[in-house]
Amino acid sequence: MKIKFYSLIVLVLAIISLSGCVSRKQVQFYQGIDNLTESQIYDNDKVRIKPDDRLSIKVFSNNQEAASPFNPMIVSRSGAMSGGGDQSSIEYLVSREGKINFPVLGEIKVVDYTINELADILQTQIEPYLSEPVIMVRIKNFRINIIGAINGIIEVDDDQINLAQALSQVDGISNQGELNNILVIREKDGLRTSHRLDLTDSEVLNSPYYYLEQNDIIYIEPTAPARQQRGYLGTVSSYIGIVSSVLSLIVIFTR
Repeated sequence: MKIKFYSLIVLVLAIISLSGCVSRKQVQFYQGIDNLTESQIYDNDKVRIKPDDRLSIKVFSNNQEAASPFNPMIVSRSGAMSGGGDQSSIEYLVSREGKINFPVLGEIKVVDYTINELADILQTQIEPYLSEPVIMVRIKNFRINIIGAINGIIEVDDDQINLAQALSQVDGISNQGELNNILVIREKDGLRTSHRLDLTDSEVLNSPYYYLEQNDIIYIEPTAPARQQRGYLGTVSSYIGIVSSVLSLIVIFTR
């Protein structure tokens, strides 16, 4: 009888152990990539400036004093002013019409350009005023929000980031999230769209949602064990605690 009891325990433990295993297809990235044809990454995959974006634009030159009109002064709380060669960020809010009001040049259309394209345009327009200008443009509100099985906010300095790169910056999905069920929520041109991506399939590389845009939200679906750990098992643990307390009280008062 005792042998049968121990055999039953071993069988139950084996079933529990196997239930926690996952197949290779569930955890391997980009399956079938060897059969994927080569594709070039175009500028269309790079983030483009949108209305309500906040831009940092800095103009540099061999003669930084001559560049100061293009770098407005910033008055600090102490009353000190910085600008010109100062590294503090100067922000320009893109209007609903897709324009900014830039010093000396006036109103300039910036929407739908990449940051490199805008830098080239500004360089051409500033060259009559300044010798060999160098323009640096950044989108200050280029952030990616990740929620679900993992959580984090990524601030992007470049003009391009893909889903895998974003996830690697928050230590990856690990075993808490579903690789084949990642939801990307995007707001663009006044519309909110969403799309589910499967990182286990190499075809994800061709998705327009694989390369992320400013203020995208990524939802990582928790795996079944992770959902149980957060929800059901947590509730069971609470019930066990309550039952244990009640039984303890019964034992105390019935002695």
